[in-house]
Amino acid sequence: MELRRLRADEGLAYRAVRLRALETEPTAYGQTLAEALADPEQTWHDLAASVAGDDPQALFVVDRGAGDLAATLYAAIS
Repeated sequence: MELRRLRADEGLAYRAVRLRALETEPTAYGQTLAEALADPEQTWHDLAASVAGDDPQALFVVDRGAGDLAATLYAAIS
């Protein structure tokens, strides 16, 4: 397992993790599962691109190997 930043090309992988999280802990987020499911695919690609790289806003993921993402952690790095 590895903790690392979400890459710009992992929007759909992040979507899968987010949807699982909304299914298991629906009150922990400011978005419902229905809202997340309604987001167009481009939204997820845009989000991944916006937090990748050197931006001070980062989305970290637990990668179980071969891009199998298990969890996320959002942070503002200063």
